[in-house]
Amino acid sequence: MAEKKESSVLFSLRELRQLEDDRVSKEQQDLSARLAAEKQAKLDAERRAREEEEARLQAEQDRVRAEQERREALEREERIRVQETERKAQVEAQMQLEQQRLHLEHQQKLAAAPTKSHKMLYGIVAGMAVLVIGLGIFYYRHTQQAARERQRAAAELAALQKTLDETTAEADRINREIASIQGQILNANEADRERLKKELEKKQREMQANAARANDAKTKISSRGSSKPDKPKGPKINLDIDTSNATGGINGK
Repeated sequence: MAEKKESSVLFSLRELRQLEDDRVSKEQQDLSARLAAEKQAKLDAERRAREEEEARLQAEQDRVRAEQERREALEREERIRVQETERKAQVEAQMQLEQQRLHLEHQQKLAAAPTKSHKMLYGIVAGMAVLVIGLGIFYYRHTQQAARERQRAAAELAALQKTLDETTAEADRINREIASIQGQILNANEADRERLKKELEKKQREMQANAARANDAKTKISSRGSSKPDKPKGPKINLDIDTSNATGGINGK
């Protein structure tokens, strides 16, 4: 009877030990599974952060390339407009000078004819020559002023482009800092996470201010690209010599 009781006690102890071993084994398995899940979640978060950063960098590169192409297109259009304006101004100036030359030749022929107004016509020819010289000086000054205006506009455009380049570089820097802070938040404790969130909000405000500055520069560049430069027109004076009277009067329009 005593042996039976002892055997029963030993069996119970073995069962208890087996149950304890099973409990410890299950806890270890649960702990291992939990650690593995946390590690996998951390790896997944880091992978997503890398993918998002790569996507952001690619989008930024595409934006910079598109902005560069747009800027080069604006510069080409500006050069074409300036060249066309200068070409038209030169053609008009040549036409006006040719017109004045024909008038002078006509007056010289009239002055060479033996008429009563011979001396008067010589005076008219001399006056015409002085007038043509004055027109040439006026046109020269006008084209110089137009050139200075073009130089001023080009300098302002270059300053705006410099501002746009600076904001692009600033945006890249802030984006890198934001990505770094976001990565730190994933592994930070509660106290550090609150501090990092405040830094993140500050960087986001800096990004908004920088974006506003960039948009202002883009708007000004676009407005300059859509506007046309002033056309340097020379003075238009049409001189007709009235030879129907003895005084050789001048009619100016």
